[in-house]
Amino acid sequence: MPYIGKEPRKDGGSLTLGATLDTNGNEIVLDADADTSITADTDDQIDIRIAGADDFQFTANTFTAQSGSTIAAQALTATTITATGAFTSLGIDDNANATSITIDSDENVGIKTTTPSNQYADDLVVSVPDDGGITIHSGAGTHAGTFAFSDATSGAGTYAGYITYDHNTNGMLFGTASGTKFTLADTGSTNVLTNANNTYVSRTNNTVGSGNVFMHLWRMTTTPNDDTSSFLLCDDGDGSNEKMRINSNGNVKNANNSYGSTSDERVKQNITDANSQWDDIKALKVRNFKKKDAVRQYGTDKAPIHLGLVAQELEAVSPKLVDELPPSVGDILSSSEFGTIEDDLENPIYYVDGDEIPNGKEIGDVKEYTKKVKEEKAKVKAIKYSILYMKAVKALQEAMTRIETLESKVKALEDA
Repeated sequence: MPYIGKEPRKDGGSLTLGATLDTNGNEIVLDADADTSITADTDDQIDIRIAGADDFQFTANTFTAQSGSTIAAQALTATTITATGAFTSLGIDDNANATSITIDSDENVGIKTTTPSNQYADDLVVSVPDDGGITIHSGAGTHAGTFAFSDATSGAGTYAGYITYDHNTNGMLFGTASGTKFTLADTGSTNVLTNANNTYVSRTNNTVGSGNVFMHLWRMTTTPNDDTSSFLLCDDGDGSNEKMRINSNGNVKNANNSYGSTSDERVKQNITDANSQWDDIKALKVRNFKKKDAVRQYGTDKAPIHLGLVAQELEAVSPKLVDELPPSVGDILSSSEFGTIEDDLENPIYYVDGDEIPNGKEIGDVKEYTKKVKEEKAKVKAIKYSILYMKAVKALQEAMTRIETLESKVKALEDA
């Protein structure tokens, strides 16, 4: 291009113009080897060429970085994109000119949408049309830390479902459009999973027959130890046809008093008559006793009296009817011969609403830790009562045979 004025300056000095400079159709060369320049190749378009290649273009209201070019900031934290007027949205397009990422005026971020929905202030909203979306809510309050799910039928700003961390109860809330349905609370060994009314967990099975069958698992906030409160209830859903119940005292009841196992001849082999059980049953010592865990919980006077056997005494008669199990924390509390106990630091119990909270503590602070077995020193003996009952049936048959024999002899004497 023709030079303006005298020879171009090589010392980095400035070129000063006093009138309008018309470079229409010409290129402004910016370096010594003439491969970096500014030009207008077409009407209403400015091209910036660096090292021989067009890297950037300006058209009306648009700045374009050509393929292979990079827009970089030395310090990203100090780089700001600012709108001088009302901020509507910032969009990042793919090569097909379809918006891929949008930041709208409410600071919501949308992927594959130009209108990300807004549920709460300070949300990060990922909205995918037709396929649903996820909202991560960072605000304070009941819905602090929310993953919210929506779909095409939910409508803008409406949850179809959500998973929320609730700081007030240290719980995870699982909900639908109508509200929280289940709460998974970090309260140690109690109140772990509750439903909307905070009393029990219900699971519905719609595959049995034509109606609904429900299983209810209750949490116990007290220690009733009776036949009124229940741990487990199985019914037909409306409470009119109860099938089975496990009560708070450990009793198990069912509708037809049937407890059985598979007994088909076709699944058995080596079938023979059982040996006499007369001596074994006669040697049993049937005892009354109280369990130590019940005494700890209810006191000596209120602890129930049980009727049953002692495993060590039965073992001397029928050792195969005695089993051994790992000790529980309760077993070790009853006898240190079973092992030792320590705090389970991974399962804290927190202060909750309703607790007597000491000075310096508040709801959500660690109250104590659940206990776990630290060292096992001995097994706990248990009795296979179901097999013992069959031994008793065999002994009863033997007794019946003896009675019938005696009856025959008595009748013969009477007839003589």
